[in-house]
Amino acid sequence: MTAEKHIEWEKRKIQIETRWEQLYELEKEWGKESIKYLMVTNSGGAITTLSFIGAANNIFYSWLIITSLLLFFIGIILSGCLVAYAYFSCAKLFKNWQNDVSEFFQGNISHEELQSNDQSLVSSGKTEKRLGLIGFACFILGGVAGLICLFLN
Repeated sequence: MTAEKHIEWEKRKIQIETRWEQLYELEKEWGKESIKYLMVTNSGGAITTLSFIGAANNIFYSWLIITSLLLFFIGIILSGCLVAYAYFSCAKLFKNWQNDVSEFFQGNISHEELQSNDQSLVSSGKTEKRLGLIGFACFILGGVAGLICLFLN
């Protein structure tokens, strides 16, 4: 191996190790965030539900209360789906990166193929945006429905 090829090999190896570390940290971070987030949202949903039930002694059950609770529940579910989707997307990226790096070091694929394969798996972000926006809209609409119900009663 010439000195020039060796330098190029070392550059590629550093880039591979950097990307490997980045994907590993992403997967680890989203795993932790998933657990924390699901705990908080489930607790918040339970507290919200109990608060509405406790306040319902003086308020009759209208379709607005049910709609509000349903929208909050759907928002919590969508938020959990968003976190799970992000985690599994990062895990898929990391797993494919591991496999492709192994193939690269065995000489089965080129560095360009390694990079191309990695880029082809990166999400466009459309699904994450949709889940987040719909979940946020559920929160806003649920709050509005709850406030209307409160003011009407």
